[in-house]
Amino acid sequence: MERMKHMKLTVTSYNICAGKSYQHYPDKNQAFDPSLTPFFSLVPAAQTLLGIKPQIVGVNEVDYMANRSGHVDMAAELGNMTGLEGVFGKALHLKGPAFGEGSLYGNGLLSQFSLLEKEEYPIENPKRDEKEYYEQRGILRVKLDVAGGITVFVTHLGLSIHERQNGVMPLCRLLDETKGPVILMGDFNMRPWDFLHNPLRDRLTDTALVLGVEPATFPSCSLNYPDCKIDYIYVSKHFKIRSFYAVDSKASDHLPIVAELEL
Repeated sequence: MERMKHMKLTVTSYNICAGKSYQHYPDKNQAFDPSLTPFFSLVPAAQTLLGIKPQIVGVNEVDYMANRSGHVDMAAELGNMTGLEGVFGKALHLKGPAFGEGSLYGNGLLSQFSLLEKEEYPIENPKRDEKEYYEQRGILRVKLDVAGGITVFVTHLGLSIHERQNGVMPLCRLLDETKGPVILMGDFNMRPWDFLHNPLRDRLTDTALVLGVEPATFPSCSLNYPDCKIDYIYVSKHFKIRSFYAVDSKASDHLPIVAELEL
């Protein structure tokens, strides 16, 4: 297992919107054309990541063998395009002719380090409420062969408070069971002041909050984009946080966020 002293890491969390790019949308303060539609391509997201040069990337809204996105393992494909190893973590089965039989959707991890372990944890669905949108969510846990073993959790929490509660509870349990350096990241679908951050902040450090920066990350493509922060990178006490920033890009409807760390 690779061990280094004072190792520097660039970590990115990126909701790639299943490869839907908004690059041809107008720039900020220009007139918005509602007839514009995003197009499926991993190239813009890959180019964005190549500019960042991260060693570890957590990705959300990842297709696996879906017709709409070219019937590819999107995590592996994006890894190939960026010189990283990609692994997919299932959250749900996609249904309908746009997706095809056996197609999946979830999270992914890209890393320059070898993967030692991989686990997928489904998030329990709350009782259905017709007034709220629900989607099966999941947690991807990967242990990387670096610095004695870094455990990375990637998740995409729900839009409703009940979904998010059901996601935070197992995350806390998994964090309590994990020893050594930990990174947790993803699209949490909650603002920085949401009370559901509290149990996570009791266990880990919010890399943006500790530096006093909260750059907006969503949406990338509206007239006054972006206007809210819903994407996060949390780390254990093993890490020193050097910087945190968002990257201006319309390769997805989210901006990628970056934490520069030292271990």
